[in-house]
Amino acid sequence: MASWDLGGNVITGPIQYLGTQTNNNQPLAISTNGVERVRVDTNGNVGIGTQTPRSKLQISGLTAINEGPTPHGAWANFGSNSYFDGAWKRVDTTKAGVSLHMNPDDGAGHEFRFRREEADGSNARNLAILGSQLSYISGAAVGIGCPTPQRQLQIADDVVGLSFDLGNSPNAGVLRFGDNTGWRLHFGRSREAAKPAPLNSGTVGLLMTIQDNGNVGIGTTGPQGNLHVAKSNNSASVKFGDDKDSASNGLNGLGFVTWTDGNNYIDSKTNSSGYTFFRTGQGTETGGQRTWMTVQASNGQVNVPGNLIITGNVNASGVTGIAPPGSGSYTAGVHGISDAGWGVRGESNSYFGVVGEVGANGEAGVFGSSNNARAAGVIGYNTNPHGVAGVFFGNVHVTGTLQKDGGGFHIDHPLDPQNQYLNHSFVESSDMKNLYDGIAVLDDSGQATVTLPDWFDTLNENLRYQLTPIGAPAPQLHLAEEIAHGTFRIAGGSPRQRISWQVTGSRKDPWAKANRLSVEEPKPAVERGHYLHPELFGADQALSFMAARFPKMARGGR
Repeated sequence: MASWDLGGNVITGPIQYLGTQTNNNQPLAISTNGVERVRVDTNGNVGIGTQTPRSKLQISGLTAINEGPTPHGAWANFGSNSYFDGAWKRVDTTKAGVSLHMNPDDGAGHEFRFRREEADGSNARNLAILGSQLSYISGAAVGIGCPTPQRQLQIADDVVGLSFDLGNSPNAGVLRFGDNTGWRLHFGRSREAAKPAPLNSGTVGLLMTIQDNGNVGIGTTGPQGNLHVAKSNNSASVKFGDDKDSASNGLNGLGFVTWTDGNNYIDSKTNSSGYTFFRTGQGTETGGQRTWMTVQASNGQVNVPGNLIITGNVNASGVTGIAPPGSGSYTAGVHGISDAGWGVRGESNSYFGVVGEVGANGEAGVFGSSNNARAAGVIGYNTNPHGVAGVFFGNVHVTGTLQKDGGGFHIDHPLDPQNQYLNHSFVESSDMKNLYDGIAVLDDSGQATVTLPDWFDTLNENLRYQLTPIGAPAPQLHLAEEIAHGTFRIAGGSPRQRISWQVTGSRKDPWAKANRLSVEEPKPAVERGHYLHPELFGADQALSFMAARFPKMARGGR
């Protein structure tokens, strides 16, 4: 088409262009009433109200709209004397600039930025960011219902409140500042009736209130102490702090009180000696009350005059005792003393009845002691024939005599370790026997000298010997010299013959001399007529050793 008809054109061939010629290097201008209104420069920038557009779209000289690609997606910028073309710039560098920068994929979740730069180019900053990962307003005072906010967020109304809704659900959290009685901070749930309805007019109302004096009320908007917990009938179930009726009942410090009907309560009273009494019943300290626990202020010692019984389910430890570092060389986390029963007793149907742990500087996780001939420092008891009374994972050290009905080793079977155990019995004696053995090889003269440890002579006496030839008879085999200075000599065998030897001795160390084994021992008076295993002799369990020595435990410890 040779020309462009201003009355309209029909395009049937290739795309047609309205503009300047190739390599003409001239802008395209559109004017009305003889005044240029729009100009497209040779770089493709469009100016509305300007002949020198400096961005893709520049309006009225200082208004700029432009867009472009970034490594994180396309962006668009709307600015007043401010634009972005890969870097932030101003149309007029003598004036301040502000802009709204939009980028849905900037990589940091900052989809909307409100930006300002001062006239001298200083303090370029984001005034606010709204985004999927971060939203904030920087360095500004925001007012809601307040035209001149004095703080970063100031809400002005007769009653200020914030409601946190879950969509259109009627269930909501409410944070309310103040009411018609003065300053308050209220926490609630579910919606209150629309204002100007009075406080607590919603379906559920307030859950917690903080007064201007610091008192906290749970279930009440008028707390009478530092912490005041009330039921729906306005009776307090927990209360800390000075009580409104302290002059008559002596309450100071702690109270679990019901005020509506005068029923019994538990309170506390600190006397002149520094003891805090926890009591039941009303009246004065000496009239009509029973002290059931005291706490001494000087050392924190707690005294319970009567029985302390915990019943029901305990989700954690029934009793926990902690001795902090520096509390003393012999301080115990839990210390129990009894003249007639258990000092400490623990039972569990599913886990550990008693657990003791010790740190790097401790000495024992669990310690039991007794100076009574009929008592035991620690007892483990299991009536199930397939159970165990005690299990030790690790080494066990006994400084006294270990007595047992039987014993041996119990290991995984070497040939079938997954399915069987292998058991061996101890070798036992009526004396404190030590056993040593070995293999000696005779020399060319049919003799051999066996050397024993240097402590052998000091430890052993009443020695016994046994020699056995290996591979062939040795009729003349004999002990040529007994043990002296840690050696003995064998003779009478064939040259290079191997001899199996065994030596036993009785202990003569100081502990063994002081604790010789009594092979036949009369039973103490309390155990006479009783058996270690009465069932093996056709006797009743009432005649057991346990019933004689520990009758309370035999009865179940009750």
